[in-house]
Amino acid sequence: TYRYLASSEEYPIFSNLVKKSGLNKYMHSNDVTVLAPTDEAFENFPQYKDLLLPGNEAALNEFISYHIVVESLEYKAFSDGDSWTVHAGATLELSKEGGIYFGGAHVRSGCIETDKGSIIGMDDIIFFPEL
Repeated sequence: TYRYLASSEEYPIFSNLVKKSGLNKYMHSNDVTVLAPTDEAFENFPQYKDLLLPGNEAALNEFISYHIVVESLEYKAFSDGDSWTVHAGATLELSKEGGIYFGGAHVRSGCIETDKGSIIGMDDIIFFPEL
């Protein structure tokens, strides 16, 4: 999943944040599901750029950790569940009312499968840390 994000132009803002985080090696070596917000999702959070400032490394890692489900799931398996645990340790609910929502964030349909898991697009950010 990390290699795909690092080389793809599909999720440029999120990919850049992942590259700068301390979780890129974890994503590279574990079977995970990455919930990747689109660039449009970041329009509501222009302060995401502050995650890249010196001293905000822990906040950046926390942000990324809420966008990693700790097991590899294809879209159907993910959307059929009721809740999933993210790398941050929290278990977030999956709602199917008016679409698929994970932790209150809208999930796009479909996924990209890689050797080490899958990437599912998000129209929203699941979690943003206080800075």
